[in-house]
Amino acid sequence: RARLDGRSDRGCVDLRTMNSLPKVLANSLSRGVALLALAALAGSSFAQVKAKPAAPAAAAAPEQKYKTNVKGPADAPIKVVEFADFMCPGCRAASGALREYFSQQGGDINLTFKNFPLEKTCNPGIGQSVHNGACELALGAICASELGVFWAYHDRIFSRAWEVASRQDVIDNGVAVGMNKAKLEACLASPEAKSKLALQIKEGFETVVQVTPTLVVNGKKLNATNEFSAAVEAERKKLAAA
Repeated sequence: RARLDGRSDRGCVDLRTMNSLPKVLANSLSRGVALLALAALAGSSFAQVKAKPAAPAAAAAPEQKYKTNVKGPADAPIKVVEFADFMCPGCRAASGALREYFSQQGGDINLTFKNFPLEKTCNPGIGQSVHNGACELALGAICASELGVFWAYHDRIFSRAWEVASRQDVIDNGVAVGMNKAKLEACLASPEAKSKLALQIKEGFETVVQVTPTLVVNGKKLNATNEFSAAVEAERKKLAAA
């Protein structure tokens, strides 16, 4: 599983030949950033993508935009944001580690999930696609959030390793966790759902996401998942001191 406890993560395959950002995205973000890595899974390896410098992070977006994507009390003083790709092996490992971690926590911490799929279809900021179908699974997550079953969908999709994913996979898994098929299909086809996914991807670039998964604790982006536990405890010490 992904390391959350300070022990070292193991390395990954580095793809250093990614193209520069498309002009359209570079214009919208001041300076582009491409993916550097998929990271932090003990005992496994997974693809990485080289990054370029990015614009300074924008002010944090209001968490209520993703209220159905939040695990834990909405007003928790320690806020964790995860940027992830449903087809990334490291993200799959991190999902299990985070699920176990949060099952043992109290009311002082929450987790917000945001999509950052490694596929050019919806994320033109990467030079080449890493995962075929990541955009479909991410769009399914947007619709799962809209239809109120985000975490059930999240856990089901992360329960298996994906080599490729299709729209039909999204529909089948969405229906399996309780989504109405007609409503799901309408959502998947809607410009609104695509716009919401694009916004999360844009936020990933603004946060300077360089690895998937990327964890942010109270606005501080972590360099690796194995820094997570220490970062949370540091926030708890600040709260106690205050």
